[in-house]
Amino acid sequence: MDQSLVKRLFTQTFIWLVLQGALVFVGAGTLAWGAAWLWLLEWAVLGAWIGLWLARTDPGLLAERLAPFAQRGQAHWDRIFMMAVSVCWCAWLVLMGIDAMRFHWSHVPFWLGVCGAVGIFVSLYATRAVFAANRYAAPVVKIQRERGHTVTDSGPYAYVRHPMYAFAIPLLAGTPLMLGSW
Repeated sequence: MDQSLVKRLFTQTFIWLVLQGALVFVGAGTLAWGAAWLWLLEWAVLGAWIGLWLARTDPGLLAERLAPFAQRGQAHWDRIFMMAVSVCWCAWLVLMGIDAMRFHWSHVPFWLGVCGAVGIFVSLYATRAVFAANRYAAPVVKIQRERGHTVTDSGPYAYVRHPMYAFAIPLLAGTPLMLGSW
């Protein structure tokens, strides 16, 4: 296992968790938000599990996944899309903190919060199956000729053309539920 890649994985994961935590807690106006701490813990554990699995089984894919989402040679429309998604994600996290903790606009039952946590788990677990089937599942749209890029039709790709998008649905539904926000 490439130790420098593993170090980069943990460094980037830590930075990502700190930034995500800052967004939800700033929106909430408090650190006393158990659901947000559990949400960060779930991301940390599952992210480390998938990352270490990739470091062992496909370090090339892990390196691609750790690369910046804006890269030289990337299509202009793809850069704009990735930036827009990033801004929307950040605003969404702040809004959930404002909603669930600062103003208490939403009242999500505990059992739905648990369903949200399960949805996040299912999404990330299923994404691992995407990585197992597709060695070229980079966050940037590009043909990876240097890595022998081919089209895949096995694993989840045998059922849906874009399984990572499909698996994002339980994540996008589960996150606000787990954080107590409609």
